[in-house]
Amino acid sequence: ESLAPVEFSILGCKAGWYGSVCDKQCSDKCLPDSNGNITCRQNDGRCTTGCKAGWYGSVCDRQCSDKCRPENNGNIACRQNDGRCTAGD
Repeated sequence: ESLAPVEFSILGCKAGWYGSVCDKQCSDKCLPDSNGNITCRQNDGRCTTGCKAGWYGSVCDRQCSDKCRPENNGNIACRQNDGRCTAGD
């Protein structure tokens, strides 16, 4: 039985991927960077540019409370590290 080699860059994974062999996809709830790419840390998948509005957690997998007040742009937002409402509740 032979295993096909998995290619990955010594410099890191392609945008949108992470893991020791770049086989895990970054969360689609990560905020895209200035080039429109979703990026996350190679070792743990933590979103490098933060979360999209309405999401929090290191990998943006937790939804902000619906009790949070919307910000001026109409989006519900909360702090990425603890989920506390940014515009009050």
